[in-house]
Amino acid sequence: MRVIIDSSAQLAGTTGVARYAHELTRALPSAGADVVRVAIGRAIAPVPPGVRHVPVPLRVARAWWSVVSWPPIERLAGRADLVHVLDMAPPPTRLPLVMTIHDLVALERPDLHHPRTVAQQYDQLAAAHRAAGVIADSQATADALIARGIPARRITVAPLGLTEHRATGPPEPDGATVLAVGGLERRKGFDVLLRALARPELVDARAVVVGPDHGQAAELRALAAELRIPDRVHFPGRVDDAALWRLYRDATVLCAPSHAEGFGLPILEAMGAGLPVVATDLPVFRELTDGAAVLVPVDDPAALATAIERLLVDPVARADAARAGHERAAGFTWAATAAATVAAYERVLD
Repeated sequence: MRVIIDSSAQLAGTTGVARYAHELTRALPSAGADVVRVAIGRAIAPVPPGVRHVPVPLRVARAWWSVVSWPPIERLAGRADLVHVLDMAPPPTRLPLVMTIHDLVALERPDLHHPRTVAQQYDQLAAAHRAAGVIADSQATADALIARGIPARRITVAPLGLTEHRATGPPEPDGATVLAVGGLERRKGFDVLLRALARPELVDARAVVVGPDHGQAAELRALAAELRIPDRVHFPGRVDDAALWRLYRDATVLCAPSHAEGFGLPILEAMGAGLPVVATDLPVFRELTDGAAVLVPVDDPAALATAIERLLVDPVARADAARAGHERAAGFTWAATAAATVAAYERVLD
């Protein structure tokens, strides 16, 4: 089968959805799909080889499509059997449409998102009602889609895979280091991590919070100053994959204090690197870790500090958590993601 992939997410650089787009499109040919990639929008990162890039601002393109529904994406990519959109609302098409929906967190927690993001997710959900097939990263997201009226028979759960990586250079451990990875936005709960870091249990720990500024960087830096821990929190911003792998290798614990998520790719990557994980007790994190991480209540700095401290001071608990996480992560592969995706295509075409 020949599939047009709307790979616009790859233009955004080192986001989780960009990694999904890169790894999925690389794995699909081995699973039986001939892939044509089209990316629409301004590129933050270099355009990957083989991607047909349309450098029209995505917001302009979507506004145009909402008025005239033209041109269909197949006019840009040529003959195909179906179209697969990897994120957000789809472009116009006359072909069968498959959509990946990573989460519905903007609808579930609108208080944590900009109104524009909430509106975009309503548009995405409306398009999903019209799509021939929907792919969810997790059963938790599938359940959220079903609760909002998407028939279960049209949903395929295809968890993300673990990207193989190897950190280069000598290890550079820097004391008790808590690593957090994700865009600096409210739903990630990084403010809860800072409040945990300010508690007496973690007085000797430092944190590295890695990710692009999605609107909360100034607020988090102000909070660190208010808590009198600015010298123990580092915000390096967006980093490349090589730097990220080194952080996974050299940190002591990964912390994912999110209020809402659709999957949790940094958790999977940390487990794959043998880094113990402390995360909030969200349904999707329970599904992903399956007992291989320490889970704490959402928005509870005291519980978070206690859980992190135990892993920092107890090498046996730390080793057990690292081993359990590594074993759990081994079951997530991009080949399996691609196989589940092609199975969804086949059901749509049937």
